[in-house]
Amino acid sequence: MMGADFVFTGSINQCTVESGAHDVIKELLSSISIHDTAVTAAGDMFEIGAKAQVVSKHTQFSNRANKLYELFMQYNSIEEIPQEIKQEIESHYFKRTFAEVWELVCEYKKKKNPQHLAEAQVNPRFKLVLIFKWYFAYCNRATLNGGDLSEKDNFQIFCGPALGGAFNQWVKGTPYEDWKNRHVVDIAVMLMEQAAEHLQTRYSSKDVATSPQRVHEKQHSKETDIAIVGISGQFPKADNIGAFWDNIINGRDCISEIPSTRWPIAHYYDTDPEAPGEEHKQMDGKS
Repeated sequence: MMGADFVFTGSINQCTVESGAHDVIKELLSSISIHDTAVTAAGDMFEIGAKAQVVSKHTQFSNRANKLYELFMQYNSIEEIPQEIKQEIESHYFKRTFAEVWELVCEYKKKKNPQHLAEAQVNPRFKLVLIFKWYFAYCNRATLNGGDLSEKDNFQIFCGPALGGAFNQWVKGTPYEDWKNRHVVDIAVMLMEQAAEHLQTRYSSKDVATSPQRVHEKQHSKETDIAIVGISGQFPKADNIGAFWDNIINGRDCISEIPSTRWPIAHYYDTDPEAPGEEHKQMDGKS
C-alpha cells in the first residue's frame, strides 16, 4: 500500500529449511517464546558497549557476555581480575586457560593484524579486550557447529522477539509449528496474504478469517509463482552486490578507517587518557 518494491524479513528466516543454521539451532529457535531472548554485549563493538539481542533459552551466552563486559569496565588487565573469577571463566566460559586463549589470539593476529599484538604488549587493557572478544568468536563457531551439544551453554544465536514472541506463537497448532515445514517462500507468501486480509478486514465490512493453517492449505492447493525482481546494496569496499560477493569469496579484509563523512574520529579520540569525555587507546577508529 505504501509503494514498496520489497518486503524484507529477518530473524524468522533462521528457522527455515533453507537456513544455513544447524538443525539443533533450528529446533531450539522453533521452541522459543517471547521470554526466551535477552539483550547482551555485542562482540564486534565490545569496547563501546554495543548491545545485541540473542536467544537465552538453554544457553548461558547472554549472561556470560554481559559478565565479561562488566569485568572489562571494572579492570584494566587480566592480572587485576580476582583469581576465583578467572577460574570460573576458564572452567565454564573459555573451557581453557587465559594463557591458552592468548596463544590462540596471537596465532590468529600474527596472520591477520600483527599490529594489535604490538599494542597489546604495551596496553594490558587492550590485551584484555582481545581475549574477551575471542570468546565471542569461539561461541560463534560453536553455534555454527551446533551438533556439538557439549557447547550448548555457549550457543550465540542472534534473535529478537519477532520469532519467539510473534511468529512461533502465531503458527502454533499449524503445520508451520515444525520448522521442517517452514520454507522461506511459503513464509513470505503467508505474511503478504495475511497482511492483505488484515487490511481488508480493517477497511471493509467483510469478516475475513485469517490463520496460518488457512494460508498453508491455500499454498498447497495451487502452484505459487515467485519472481525475484532485483537486489542492490552498498558495503565497505563494495559499491554493489557483485563486488560484495567477490570480497566474501576471496576473503578480503574490508575493515578500514571510519570516513569523516560518517563522523570525525578526532572529535572523539584523544591520546591523553586523562582527557575527559574522550575515547583513548582502546578505540582504533575502524569500521
